[in-house]
Amino acid sequence: MVTGMGTHGYMAPEVLAKGQAYDSSADWFSFGCMLYKLLKGHSPFRHHKTKDKHEIDRMTMTSSLCSYCISLCNTGCRAAGTAIRQHEESLGGLLTREVDSRLGCRGRGANEIKEHLFFEGTDWQLVYLQKYPPPIIPQGRSKRS
Repeated sequence: MVTGMGTHGYMAPEVLAKGQAYDSSADWFSFGCMLYKLLKGHSPFRHHKTKDKHEIDRMTMTSSLCSYCISLCNTGCRAAGTAIRQHEESLGGLLTREVDSRLGCRGRGANEIKEHLFFEGTDWQLVYLQKYPPPIIPQGRSKRS
């Protein structure tokens, strides 16, 4: 595909590069951005809370991704020890600009991600069947509230 569309701060560098063809490898980058946001509370390229889409795109294309992963692990992870290293490795692998080096793009596709230590213990069959039990079930409001 050559045309690009998506949410700024989640689009892969190859999508942002005008006229450059890309494939599903861009989805793994976007997955890394989403995973980062779930762990940290903001996308890796809105570190300074900018809303300017051109600035977000510039940061996606030029900012040091390793510093974002280290920032996450030093300030945002509630996990400790090896779990922090697993977060850093999975995010660093997914947020790699070079497509051939990106986790999920090294020849084994989704299996590279599914077998990563970050996802250890995940029952992928339950995920596929959409039967994975939610970790938290919010309490509903009573009608009197």
